[in-house]
Amino acid sequence: MHIRLPIAYFGAIGYYQKYVCADRVCFEVNEHYTKQTLRNRMYILGPNGIQQLSVPVKKINGSKTAVKDILISYREDWVKLHLKTLETAYSSSPFYDHYIFDIQPVYEEKIESLTELNRRFHQLVTGWLDIERPSFYSERYDLTEGETDFRSIEELPSTEVNYQYQQVFDKNRIFEGNLSILDALFNLGPMTRTLLINNELCK
Repeated sequence: MHIRLPIAYFGAIGYYQKYVCADRVCFEVNEHYTKQTLRNRMYILGPNGIQQLSVPVKKINGSKTAVKDILISYREDWVKLHLKTLETAYSSSPFYDHYIFDIQPVYEEKIESLTELNRRFHQLVTGWLDIERPSFYSERYDLTEGETDFRSIEELPSTEVNYQYQQVFDKNRIFEGNLSILDALFNLGPMTRTLLINNELCK
């Protein structure tokens, strides 16, 4: 299956379930940037429930700015906020220390491009889990023949999923599914690979 996905900031579990079941993946970078989407935000589970973390961006051409041209704003210290929030949410999880020491240096580089930041984090995820698939960036917006379009994929937390695992703050609370892949990684570690591969999309 050949698919087209948007770039994602630590994409959700459902995003990676689609990715891992594909034979080839094209990441869309020529679309006009859409705010308040997975392109610059992720959902995690903190002590007070679901939290949203967003990367501030600069659109050099206003609403017509292509994703590949979106820059990251560092006027506010969002890097410190994101790292601190991840620590608060996951420092007691089994695999937090295993992954955070790879994640932190990427944040601290202060990468200029949103596409490049997402690419670097995506490389970490696929490398950790050994799930790399042949992939490339789009050269034009139109789909190629035989390509399945997932550019409008919704990345919202959901309880309607066919998997569960122990979450840090799951006492007396229903399971929160389809959070950022980081939620699974910090809680499951390498077993996240099984969660991704053993899903209905791959059958």
